[in-house]
Amino acid sequence: MSIQMEQADQDEDWLYRKLEGRKYKPSTAQIDAFCDRVWDLISTRGTPVNDARSTALSEVFGRK
Repeated sequence: MSIQMEQADQDEDWLYRKLEGRKYKPSTAQIDAFCDRVWDLISTRGTPVNDARSTALSEVFGRK
């Protein structure tokens, strides 16, 4: 499994935990956009994982 795929799996798990209790189920497109954005921030800008996730969450879902 590639590093990007491993990261995407971890990001998806994080996203579900973050949205847990909010009774919000993200669409497949939103999950893909979130994981792609996290990867972009990590790989091209060197953003730390937690910061990348917070940024992607705000950008894709409009919330933290």
